[in-house]
Amino acid sequence: MNQKDEILLVRSWFGHQRWSLPGGGIRRNEEPVVAAVREVFEETGVTLDERKCKQLGEFKNGDSNAPFIVDCWHVTIKKQPAHIAARHRLEMLDVAWFPIAHLPARRSVIVSRALKLYVKK
Repeated sequence: MNQKDEILLVRSWFGHQRWSLPGGGIRRNEEPVVAAVREVFEETGVTLDERKCKQLGEFKNGDSNAPFIVDCWHVTIKKQPAHIAARHRLEMLDVAWFPIAHLPARRSVIVSRALKLYVKK
């Protein structure tokens, strides 16, 4: 989230092509917060300070053919330009900041579930 209460979302070529949160897998021996910071940068070009990231919680995403655990993190930053990173051009359709009060209708259920964790904190 940035200081204007906007959330950074991405749309991937894979799957349902709905707006979702940046993310991906954790490498062997990688801390979850380090993976979160790396994935956000790789997919959007936005840099985060892992020391400022706060864990919101986690949940099982059983909405796909391959269920996985979603580990949610929150950090508030100054708004940075977001763009599809060069090496992810074949993976990402779009990257954009959205006001939390006006999120796109075609979004992943993961966004709604993560926002519920955010509201609880």
